[in-house]
Amino acid sequence: MKHLFVFVVALALLAMLAPLTPALAQGDKLSYGETVKGGLSGSVSKVSYTFEAQRGDIAIVQLIPTDRNGLIGGTLTVTDSGGSVLADSNRIISGRLGEIVAVEVPSNGQYVINVEGRAGVTGDFEVILLRAEFLELNTPVESEVSSTPEGERGRYTNFYVIESRNDVDVRYERLSGNFAPVVIIFEVISGSNLAERAFLAGSLMKKSSITMEGSRDFRLVSVSAGDFASSGRGSAQTSSFRLTLANAN
Repeated sequence: MKHLFVFVVALALLAMLAPLTPALAQGDKLSYGETVKGGLSGSVSKVSYTFEAQRGDIAIVQLIPTDRNGLIGGTLTVTDSGGSVLADSNRIISGRLGEIVAVEVPSNGQYVINVEGRAGVTGDFEVILLRAEFLELNTPVESEVSSTPEGERGRYTNFYVIESRNDVDVRYERLSGNFAPVVIIFEVISGSNLAERAFLAGSLMKKSSITMEGSRDFRLVSVSAGDFASSGRGSAQTSSFRLTLANAN
C-alpha cells in the first residue's frame, strides 16, 4: 500500500476472544501477539512501550481498561522513534471500553506506544499489539478463535486485511469445535475511524459468505468472540476456521 493509513476504533463495537500470551511488565518492549499490563495513577500519567516493525505492516494496538470503572480519559498514541504521531485515539471520545489504533508502518524500525491520562485519570489497563494478515485471492487461511472465559474482558485477536477494487466474496467455514464466532467486516471512514459494515453470526453457523463491494481503500475482517461490552462466561471454548477471499460470482 502506498499511503499511510491511520485509524482509530472505539472498542464498543464488537469484541474478541480468549487471552493472549502471558502479560509482560509495565514499560517493556512488545512483540506482535503479546500483551502488557500497566496502570495510570496520581504519580504516573504516561506509560510507554516500544516495538519493532517492518515497512508495510498493519500494526494494531488495543488499549483495554481492566478496572470495572474503566480508564475514562486515557488516550493511546503510536509514534515513530523521532516522536512523529502516526496514530492518535484523541480523534474519538475515550470511554471505559478502551480503544484501538492501527497504522500502516512506513519504514523498518522502532515505534513507541504511549498511554496517557489527563489530570486525575487513574486505572489499570492492558495493551495488546497485533499484526493484521493480508488475505490474498483464492489463498485460504486457517486459524483458531476462542470464546471469552469467565472474568476476562473481550478483545480482538484475528485481523485480516482486504485490498480489492473489484467485488469479492469473503467465505468463512468452521472446521472444528462447537463455538461459533462472529465474522465482522470493517471499513475505514473519515480517514481515521473504523466502522462495522457487515457481519456473519449465529450459534448454528457452520459455513457462510458475504460479498463486498470493491474499494480503493482497504477493509478489515475480524473473526471475533462476540459481545465485547461484557465479561466472558464459563471456560473458554476454541474452534478452528478457514477464511477465503474469492472474486464475486
